[in-house]
Amino acid sequence: MESTTTRNDDGTFDIVQRAPLSGQLTSDELQRLYWREVRSTTFGLVRFSRGAIRPFGVWPALIAFGPEVGDRRPIAGGVFARQPYGSIAWSAQTGAAVVSLEEYAPRLNGRFFDAERWFHDLAGRRFLARAVRACR
Repeated sequence: MESTTTRNDDGTFDIVQRAPLSGQLTSDELQRLYWREVRSTTFGLVRFSRGAIRPFGVWPALIAFGPEVGDRRPIAGGVFARQPYGSIAWSAQTGAAVVSLEEYAPRLNGRFFDAERWFHDLAGRRFLARAVRACR
């Protein structure tokens, strides 16, 4: 698995994770696998519900997303987002599964963002491992 984090000139971040994939999965299948891994990684404490990642699936949105457009969802706001900007995307390109957080504007900085990035990396790694297993 490969993971890269890039800080853009405008202060936003791109986090791209990819893993070799021998089969094909749709973006809908990839998205369902990803939200399942977010829930599993947090032992069910954080869930995707009503278009957002929420504690217990009901509390205020940590990160809210707009409607799905193709293989991505725009970031619409939330406690962790400094502004509604950027998107999360899933794809199964030729020979690889990819999850990417693009132009994300975090509200938290320093060690707090490091923790947020660590969590995204962990959930992404688990998601990619699940996607690879789903194609076997």
